[in-house]
Amino acid sequence: MKNIFVTFCLGVALYIGVTMFFAEYPVYRTETIVVHTGDTIWSIACDWSDESESVSDVVDRIYEANNLATCRIYPGQTLVIPVLENK
Repeated sequence: MKNIFVTFCLGVALYIGVTMFFAEYPVYRTETIVVHTGDTIWSIACDWSDESESVSDVVDRIYEANNLATCRIYPGQTLVIPVLENK
């Protein structure tokens, strides 16, 4: 019984290791934009999102890349937009 449990644990560990090794992580490039009157973080994220990702994920990346604490942005402000490499 103990051997079966040890074999199972080793199998699970091997599976996890192989899965992590071959996993594809998204690659991002950055674009710099200037905020225009009427722009919102959501509207900017909609413009830069890919069909394979949600707009809210892009919003989160914009917040993080620009160290934004609030959703307030201003015309003339420069923002860094992390964009999926394949877009």
